[in-house]
Amino acid sequence: MRLSEAQETLLVTLCGRAWDARARQPILGDTMAEAAVEQMDYGFWRAKVNPRRRRSPADRPTLIVAEGLTMYLKPEEGHELMRRLTGHFVHGIIAFDAFNRLTIRVQHLNPAARGCGARIVRCLAGPAEGRRQRHR
Repeated sequence: MRLSEAQETLLVTLCGRAWDARARQPILGDTMAEAAVEQMDYGFWRAKVNPRRRRSPADRPTLIVAEGLTMYLKPEEGHELMRRLTGHFVHGIIAFDAFNRLTIRVQHLNPAARGCGARIVRCLAGPAEGRRQRHR
C-alpha cells in the first residue's frame, strides 16, 4: 500500500489505538484496531516510541479528543469508555462530538453513511445529559 504523507497521518490514530490494545493495562482496549493493523501490509511499527512516554501520566491535566467515535458505541460501551478514561486521569477535559435522536432516525438519508455501513447508535438528549453522567 502506498500513501502520501498526508494520507499516512490518517493512520496515526489507528496505530495509537493498536499500541494501546497491546499494553498490559490498556486504556481503550481497542482490539479491533490491533487486528486491523495486524492485517494491513504497512510499516506501522517503523516509528520509534519511547516506552516511558507511551502512557499518559494520570496526575497531569489531560485533553482527550474522541472525535468520530462515541456515536458509534452502544450506550453501555460509551459509558464504560468514559468510566475508564475518567477513572485513569485525575483532571482534564474530554471533547467529543455527539448527535441527537433525530440524527439517528435520518442517518439512512445520508449517502456517505449508507455507503460505509457504519450506524450511529448513541445520542444525547441534549448538552446537559453529558454533564449529568457520572463515570467515576
